[in-house]
Amino acid sequence: NYKEAVVWYQIAAESGMSYAQNNLGWMYTNGNGVAKDYALAFFWYKQAALQGHSDAQNNLADLYEDGKGVAQNKTLAAFWYLKSAQQGNRHAQFQIAWDYNAGEGVDQDYKQAMYWYLKAAAQGSVGAYVNIGYMYKHGQGVEKDYQAAFEWFTKAAECNDATAWYNLAIMYHYGEGRPVDLRQALDLYRKVQSSGTRDVSQEIRETEDLL
Repeated sequence: NYKEAVVWYQIAAESGMSYAQNNLGWMYTNGNGVAKDYALAFFWYKQAALQGHSDAQNNLADLYEDGKGVAQNKTLAAFWYLKSAQQGNRHAQFQIAWDYNAGEGVDQDYKQAMYWYLKAAAQGSVGAYVNIGYMYKHGQGVEKDYQAAFEWFTKAAECNDATAWYNLAIMYHYGEGRPVDLRQALDLYRKVQSSGTRDVSQEIRETEDLL
């Protein structure tokens, strides 16, 4: 019963319990038991975040990132993602890695991006697997290493990630770090096309023409 939960979270949150403050923020974010209210979600996440609650720090960062309940502020989003990431929050580790990779809210730093992607990957972040593969492929923050890129893309592909399928298809198509294998490339392009995540009809035609 969400409405009853809100009552108890409100009492506990007002007494200063960070877990309740975070949960109350989540209720306001999602409109569970209360009307959706990002400003109140922001208020309660911030109370918990200031007490060091890692999930609340991540949730607060999300609101700064998206400009919900507060003016959008990429710098403060990155600040709170980093705080949360340092406490082991997987989503925050991925997000701060993304920020370092893109130079969003922080100075661009590929080495820091790789560091945090690896932390997120160690906790099973499939998105991190893909981005680590991309960084190895392009030599961002690490020496260019097609074999390492292939292994990380494969790890993500085994989790049915269409972006990983696409990157592996490219590697097979153009012989990046391995012999050209057009049949394998075509199979992967077709999986990507079937997933509906991107249109690779041009790549499929090109590969079919070569076979």
